[in-house]
Amino acid sequence: MFTISRRLARRLRAVFRRALRWPPRGPCPSVVATMTDHSLRIGARHKETIITFEQEGDFRPGELVFPLELLADCEAARVDLVTFEATGEGTVSAHWQESGIERSARRDLHSISQTADWPQLPGTLHANPGRLITALRNAEEAVDAQSSRFALGHIQLCGQSGQVVSTDGHQLLIQSGFEFPWSENLLIPPNRVWGHTELASAARVLVGQVDGWVTLRAAPWTLQLKVLEEGRFPRTESVVPLPASAAARCRLSPAELLRLGEALKSLPGAGDPSSAVTIDLNGHFAVRATSTALPDPEEVRLARGKPQGQAMRIASRRQYLERAARLGLREFYLFSPESPLLAESKHDRLVWMPLDPSVIVPPREVVAVTARRMAA
Repeated sequence: MFTISRRLARRLRAVFRRALRWPPRGPCPSVVATMTDHSLRIGARHKETIITFEQEGDFRPGELVFPLELLADCEAARVDLVTFEATGEGTVSAHWQESGIERSARRDLHSISQTADWPQLPGTLHANPGRLITALRNAEEAVDAQSSRFALGHIQLCGQSGQVVSTDGHQLLIQSGFEFPWSENLLIPPNRVWGHTELASAARVLVGQVDGWVTLRAAPWTLQLKVLEEGRFPRTESVVPLPASAAARCRLSPAELLRLGEALKSLPGAGDPSSAVTIDLNGHFAVRATSTALPDPEEVRLARGKPQGQAMRIASRRQYLERAARLGLREFYLFSPESPLLAESKHDRLVWMPLDPSVIVPPREVVAVTARRMAA
């Protein structure tokens, strides 16, 4: 038996649903509640993902296994309490009070043997900054779950370099500055739970690995992910161009980067993330675009961005430039109209392929600047 708040029941259900993502018509995962004298652990598993919540307190030692639907039966935004206990009739009951009225719900008691194959937690966990969760969320946006040749649907955690690497074959995101307690490169599946506020607000993340499972703990949550052992991941080191070999480069201020991100939402074609924009480094940093509805070019110029090197124009998908701005990548490097682009910051690098030079939009003598559209 254990007692928690109905608000915690809602939090548990929300995080479990985000982390496990079982099919709508499939069986609901089992929730496993393990009580000791000093703690309560509530977890659930779907295939190769396990998510667990831990809370300290005084509890009667024992274990209950029940379907996740029981949390939905009793959850609420209220802080009043709900008690879970086995009835002795092959069911688990949840009972609480609502406006002075006794309420209860029952579900079938699941077999405790279902948890026998759950992996152990690592003996030691290595501390990382909370931005590791942000890095994993960013990495999820650059995977290709449909790839069959390479394991592009997974994220690579590089033990020696401390990097989080992801690619979909068109863009490559490398995020650095982490420490992983293993020497090899491990592949883990992406997970939408990294975008949930319960984990995204963590100031510290503990990381470990044992028996083919990676563990990430952002207290009070622990996520365990099965490592892909047979998958092939491309050698990304050779893809990243050297900044020193760039033909043109430009550094933007944080304010200019913010303005760039806003301008990309107003330039023609903004409704299509894959639409083309032209990056023009020629005495200034300019971004230009047209669309079927707005065939006359419009551009935004970032006055303080002073390019160095050759004058160059290059066509890019809008979504990659938007992403560079959103990630705070201030350094832009252009090599040729047919070569990959590079944007980087202290810890992160984004590499992406340009579009065919035939879609480059040349400047006009008079250009409709997007300022009026941004203010509209």
